[in-house]
Amino acid sequence: MLLSELVDQEKSGFEFDDNVWYRIRKEMCGGKMFLEAPAYKSGDLAALATSSQVIDVLKHSMHERIQNGLTEFSNYCIGSGIGPDKPVLTTFDADLVSYWNDFEKEAEQITSQFEPSSPWFKGFRSTLIQEIDECLSYWGEMMSGKEDYLIKVIPVYERWRNISSNVRYDSPVAAMLTSLFSNGICRSKDLRQWDLLKASLTFKRHHQRAWFVWQMAGRQLQFIKACTVRGAGENDLLIPIPVVSSTYRILRPDARRIERVIADQDRDFEDGS
Repeated sequence: MLLSELVDQEKSGFEFDDNVWYRIRKEMCGGKMFLEAPAYKSGDLAALATSSQVIDVLKHSMHERIQNGLTEFSNYCIGSGIGPDKPVLTTFDADLVSYWNDFEKEAEQITSQFEPSSPWFKGFRSTLIQEIDECLSYWGEMMSGKEDYLIKVIPVYERWRNISSNVRYDSPVAAMLTSLFSNGICRSKDLRQWDLLKASLTFKRHHQRAWFVWQMAGRQLQFIKACTVRGAGENDLLIPIPVVSSTYRILRPDARRIERVIADQDRDFEDGS
């Protein structure tokens, strides 16, 4: 009861001051005005197990759970990949590379059907890979410096963001494959088809360099993943809609209001029966 009051004291108007603490010690602690210091203040973890102080009990319980969780995770990592029910821990995600893979498959089919001798797509892919790899090298150079992180990362991000298609339209294959490159989602300049393809290929080549990949292409990769998961049901047209943070706060479900609605529904059901 006391803990719940302390947690909600600002909302309930309750204030736990020195006078209240004095009265609690006098009325509930057998007149002991000076209590022993809790075991956690001494840093002795072994003493937590025998202490009856409420914070010691909570810290002991939390410590046990944390240690058990770390042990389970460590054992999982050590045994990862052994047996059919233990997948290997990996940074790879098939959903995130599917966007590029689907485009590549379509490009090969169109090339084979309309212009089998065209080297356009191979040159396009080679150039894009080279620019992404150079961006990764630039990342390594910048991150080795001692400047503030933002000073180091912004030039790398701008370089990755400015990687353009540079398409030569002297091939019917190029015209067909690149006709939708500039199309965006919800008028977002960062979610054009070109940006999503670039992000997917960046992830495919360098997913093990997770910090680089997610700092450069995190927004696009999140969108690709959301589309893949959202479109896995019966209605593939249900794509996620990006919203700004201020709008998200408005749209975020209110847990307390939901609880009240459910309670009201249950009460109405009981009254009706």
